[in-house]
Amino acid sequence: GRGRGGGRGGRGRVGSGGGTAGGNSRDLVDMLRRLDGGSYPAYHDIETGERSCWQFDAFALRIVRTQSDPYARPTRVRVTVPPASAGLPPQILAAKIRRTACADFLARRLASECRGAGGDVKMD
Repeated sequence: GRGRGGGRGGRGRVGSGGGTAGGNSRDLVDMLRRLDGGSYPAYHDIETGERSCWQFDAFALRIVRTQSDPYARPTRVRVTVPPASAGLPPQILAAKIRRTACADFLARRLASECRGAGGDVKMD
C-alpha cells in the first residue's frame, strides 16, 4: 500500500501528506517572491501536501511536491474547482462518464492555459 507523509528523502512531515504550507493567493505570491532565485530545495516551503491548499477566489491549489533539483521529477500540483465556481450544471456531473469527460476537458484546458502563460517554459 501507499504510505502517508514522510518517506521522501528524509524530509518526513509525517501526517501532513508531505507539506504544511497553505493560505490565500496573496500568501503564495509573497512566499514565491521571497523564494525567487533561491535553491530548488527552498521551494519545498510552498508544498501543501494533500490536506492543505493555497486558496484562490474560484479554486484551490495544492502543491503536492516541488521539484528538488533540475533533474528531479517535475513539480506536482492539483487544482480543485467547485462545480458552482466553474459554472457546471449538475447534469454534467450526474454520471461517471460525464464526470470523466468533464475532468478530461478541464485538464486539457488548464494545460493549454498554462502553456499560453509560459507555464511550460524552461528557464535557464
